[in-house]
Formats: sequence, C-alpha cells, structure tokens
Amino acid sequence: MRALLLPIKDLRQAKQRLAPLLNPAERFALVQAMLADTIRAVRGVRRAEKIFVVTNYTPAMQAAIANGWELLREEKQISESVSVDAASRRCAECGVRSLLRIPLDVPLVQASDIDELLAVECAAPALVIVPSRDGTGTNAILRTPPALFPSHFGSGSFALARQDLRGTETGAWLERSGLMALLTAPATLKLAANI
Repeated sequence: MRALLLPIKDLRQAKQRLAPLLNPAERFALVQAMLADTIRAVRGVRRAEKIFVVTNYTPAMQAAIANGWELLREEKQISESVSVDAASRRCAECGVRSLLRIPLDVPLVQASDIDELLAVECAAPALVIVPSRDGTGTNAILRTPPALFPSHFGSGSFALARQDLRGTETGAWLERSGLMALLTAPATLKLAANI
C-alpha cells in the first residue's frame, strides 16, 4: 500500500521563527492559509491508497474526518520529527509499504505533484527526496519502508517569499496583510534568510 502522511502541528504554535516579523495572530493566519492550500491539493490526490493525518490540533482532526482521511491522533506533540516517526511506524503496522510525507508549508504543491511522487516505484529500501528550491530543506520525502530512517526537520522554510504564490490562499493572505511587499524588500529578505 502507498500512502500519504500529513503532519499538522497545533497552528497556534507554528512558525515561531517568524516572530521577529509577524505577531502571533499573523503567524496563525499565515499557517491557516497554508493548511487550506495543502488540504485543497490533497483532496485531488488519486494515487494514495490512504491518507493519514497526524495531529492533536482539533481543526486538523475535523478536516481529516470530513475528508475521510485516517486520523492518527496524538496525545502530545513533541516535535514534527517525533510526530512523523511515530506515525510512520503506525503506518507500517497498518500495511503501508511506501509513505510520502508532505509538510504543511509548501503552498504551491498540486495534487498532480503528489500523484507523480506516489507513482515512483522503488524496491525497498528506497528513498525519494524533493529538496526545497534553495536546497536547504525538504519539500517531500517518500520512504520505502515508511520508517526507513529517523526524521530531522530544520531551518530554511522562509524561502516562501521568493515564490510566485498567486492563486493560493497563502499568497492571498500575504498580499492582504501587506506582508508580501515587506518580505520582498531587499533588506527584509536578508533578515528573513537568517531566521
């Protein structure tokens, strides 16, 4: 079985590295827009035999249930790495042989992108990584088997402001808030790269 995993942390605690630029309400609004973009893309996925959502965040649990996705409810979130690794082990126990992890903060992802990754056939053990455009992060990772190695997530997620986000909820929020203009100013991009 080939499956998709969406780790969703409590959005009220997300994007803490952006605190120098965004207040808590702005960070929350930004990640809500990212979640909307991700859910839109995942709804169109055709190649996943199952979609798993690992979270303890009530709105994400409700979205998983509303979409008929498998909910892996967490009692407590320690880190994204811990969440993904625990969920990967549970998925393997459920018969998943290949698991694609998509993070919440890739608002340009399309269902066809996800389906293309899920179509990749590799004999175990195998790994497919989709690096971020700047090469400092990972936008997707397909592991066969699901718990092939431990996860590690780090910095580099702020390259968002350099992308053309037209047509996404994330881009619309950045424009409405006035943050896109601020983020694309040369001095701000230098600051953002250090966050």
